[in-house]
Amino acid sequence: MRKISIIVFFIVLSLQVNSSAQINPGAKEISLSHSTVALCDNVFSLYYNPAGLDQLMRKEVGIYYSPAPFELKQLSNTFIAYSHPFNFGTLAFGISQYGFKLYKENTFTVGYSARVIESIYTGLAITYNYLNIQNYGHTASITADLGLLIKMTEELKFGFAVSNITRSSYGKSKNQIPTSIQLGCAYSLPFSFTITGAFEKEITEEESIRFGIENNLVEYLSLRAGFATGTNSFSAGVGFNIVFVKFDYAVFNHLDLGYTHQASVIINIDEI
Repeated sequence: MRKISIIVFFIVLSLQVNSSAQINPGAKEISLSHSTVALCDNVFSLYYNPAGLDQLMRKEVGIYYSPAPFELKQLSNTFIAYSHPFNFGTLAFGISQYGFKLYKENTFTVGYSARVIESIYTGLAITYNYLNIQNYGHTASITADLGLLIKMTEELKFGFAVSNITRSSYGKSKNQIPTSIQLGCAYSLPFSFTITGAFEKEITEEESIRFGIENNLVEYLSLRAGFATGTNSFSAGVGFNIVFVKFDYAVFNHLDLGYTHQASVIINIDEI
């Protein structure tokens, strides 16, 4: 009975976190309150808008590790992603693990992005989702994400993404894997400022409007902040660029769980 109680508690908690503080990688994206559907400027765009991968034009490895968000080891999550450009587009691969001994989710994602014309990019990501609950068995599901990125100018970009367009779920249960639509923009201002904004709607949740702002103070240092409606959550962070390594740190709040912090590293392999 104790194990059943723990599992039920964790599943409820997991759903709360998924609905109000998405478990997606990248401390930069978190510090901008996940308003980056049109920014897409690193390998973690595989999880936000796969269309952005082909604009990178470089090989990148991204590592994101959160051992105990909100001081709860049960919510531990890890992501590793890699992107590789080719003449025909960009391929990316990612793996993730979420949960703890009694309840664990693993994913393997393959993404592809290509430029349709000079300023329009499209992308597709296919994910194999595997769920294991100790002593209760396991199940799996395949989901698909679609993305579109339009560069109106060098300063202004628009992004559109649909996650889990197949509306897949685990077993016979519905909506265990969220289906959401995001539409947003990113605009570069003078003095090294960038503003991001996004509208997000999950099928079973209320809509959320997200904002973010980034300032590259100097070549190696960036400051960021963000806000999301619906959950009324705030975020902030800092980024350090050192030769071929980018280190990002973020802090954000959850209405029920309080504050936590995250970190990620992105390595530009082409510059090593």
